[in-house]
Amino acid sequence: MNQIENMFILVVDDEVGVTRLCERFLSRAGYQVTTANHPHEGGKLLEDQEFDLLLVDIRMPETDGFQMLKLARQFQPDIAVVIMTGYGTVETALDSLHLGADGMLLKPFSGAELIQSVEQALRDRQREREMQRLQALRPLLYISEKIFAEKSPQELRVRLLEIVAD
Repeated sequence: MNQIENMFILVVDDEVGVTRLCERFLSRAGYQVTTANHPHEGGKLLEDQEFDLLLVDIRMPETDGFQMLKLARQFQPDIAVVIMTGYGTVETALDSLHLGADGMLLKPFSGAELIQSVEQALRDRQREREMQRLQALRPLLYISEKIFAEKSPQELRVRLLEIVAD
């Protein structure tokens, strides 16, 4: 089975035409796509289901895309997030990055631009998870190196106590 077929994307935009367009392009590319045309519906989906990526519009009634990004991180800290906007400014881009968005897509966009943004955000998020995993394993590798380097059982006990104390 293709790895993309196991990728779940949530698209949240108050414009039905945009969610349908995204669903069509992303489904053709092999992604599993769920759409929501109201931020509250999107929030409920984020709470109830696991997604690999959130594609969300910045400007929506009641809740904006930045609030959706924060909500997504609350429920699913590892989710990749791509912000869509028809009002791309430097300030918007900086706000998106500051809040932890993995990408920004300017409306109107082509199918190729959409797929490229999604793929890049997913790659970046995967790379970040791998780096976190390596950082978590680093102390274990250090401990293993110290233990296997020790020849004397007495010294091994001392070394283990030092490592545990650290």
